[in-house]
Amino acid sequence: ILGTGDGYATAGEDFTQQSSDVYFRAGVTFNIGIIHAPDDNTPEPNETFQIVLSNPQGAQIADKQAIITIKDND
Repeated sequence: ILGTGDGYATAGEDFTQQSSDVYFRAGVTFNIGIIHAPDDNTPEPNETFQIVLSNPQGAQIADKQAIITIKDND
């Protein structure tokens, strides 16, 4: 299961919070996911949030957490 969690960024405001199943075919070691970070006109510092993987079935997770940085473009 892929899930997101707040850091300095706030779910619902800076990015779209989500939780979903992630599937890997045999022999595949990476997967690409998209998390929406809406644009606004408010100058802000760069903000971070977490992506967390859990509950593997038939596999092991080497690194269960990643920190994502949203870079402000204003």
